[in-house]
Amino acid sequence: MKNAAARLPGPFADVVIGGLDDPAVGSPDARKTFGQEEGIRIAVLHSPEGVGLLHQHSIAVAFAGHTHGGQICLPGGRAVLVPPGCSKWKKGHFAVEGIPGGMIVSRGVGCSTLPIRLSCPSDITFCLLSSRPMDV
Repeated sequence: MKNAAARLPGPFADVVIGGLDDPAVGSPDARKTFGQEEGIRIAVLHSPEGVGLLHQHSIAVAFAGHTHGGQICLPGGRAVLVPPGCSKWKKGHFAVEGIPGGMIVSRGVGCSTLPIRLSCPSDITFCLLSSRPMDV
């Protein structure tokens, strides 16, 4: 979905998932994506650099990829190459002002440009979302 949202079916009908277009090669429009949809809003971004467009749209949590965690990293995980605009969001969970659940950036499973990954293993992130505090 690019700049579009969909409501989950019951019993989760209060949850809206919206996909925001890629800022580097597309035309992201958070107002078009979430403007008419009320409820618990979850944003899915190709690139974490789009998170700045969400501040005024009552987003509960955002998910992004694109960075591949750096894809080529030095031993210990320091990224050698990160897409422009994404250097502060390579991988992991980040606090984001105005988004209570923050943003989660996955390293993903693919590659960009070069078909290799060094010191940056693929990653599939599993998240359990809850509207109330959970015992961990």
